[in-house]
Amino acid sequence: MNQINHRKNHKLVLMSLGGSVGKTLIAVHGLYPLLPDATILCVDQVNTTAADFGIENCEQHAGDEFNKMYRSLMSMDGNVIVDVGGSKECKEFLEGMLAVDGSDQITKFIIPSRPNSKDQGCAIDTIERLLMDGVDRSKIKVVFTDVKKNVADEFKQLIDGMAENRLYPDLNLMIQHSPLFGEMIELKLLITDIIADTTDYAAKAANRSSDDHIDYVGMHLRQRMAIKTAWPNLQYVFSKLLEEA
Repeated sequence: MNQINHRKNHKLVLMSLGGSVGKTLIAVHGLYPLLPDATILCVDQVNTTAADFGIENCEQHAGDEFNKMYRSLMSMDGNVIVDVGGSKECKEFLEGMLAVDGSDQITKFIIPSRPNSKDQGCAIDTIERLLMDGVDRSKIKVVFTDVKKNVADEFKQLIDGMAENRLYPDLNLMIQHSPLFGEMIELKLLITDIIADTTDYAAKAANRSSDDHIDYVGMHLRQRMAIKTAWPNLQYVFSKLLEEA
């Protein structure tokens, strides 16, 4: 498994004024495996967070606790991943950051978006709010999630909105649609655990009379999706993003 070895520490914020766009997916399955020493600050007290996947190096925060998080960002020498919840938490986080001009401690703002018009609109709103608050354009990165076929076609609204704000995304920062991601969220599975599991579930599933036959089939399919497509996709996207200056 590749791990990023950088001299500088990453202080990464995942945010969007829209909900359910893939922030926790990216934090847990995209960034954390490449930065396993990272502390995850979960700015959400309602929805699924990294702690639900058994990741112990987490801190739970409310959206209006930016001052507390800022102290953590300043005092931690290692990598930090901040997973900001939905609209309410994002607005509170932005208000707190603006109040102390706190974007200086953040190396990248990662904004995920799904293809539907509402989520693309929320991503544009988030970008414009960050720019209005004085965040440097070079710190803002968009990750296109749930891509079915073609990023340029599926995300035209977002790409055009970024261009109006003089931002030009890397269309290779895209996560392809996979049913595996929904299953991992539902079952609270880490993709790294699926990859590390060397059990031959295809052989176990061959016994169709077994009471566990259906479960073995499911485990076999999750292994194949993880190894063949999902994990290489995630590694490529987030290795590329983290290696950018």
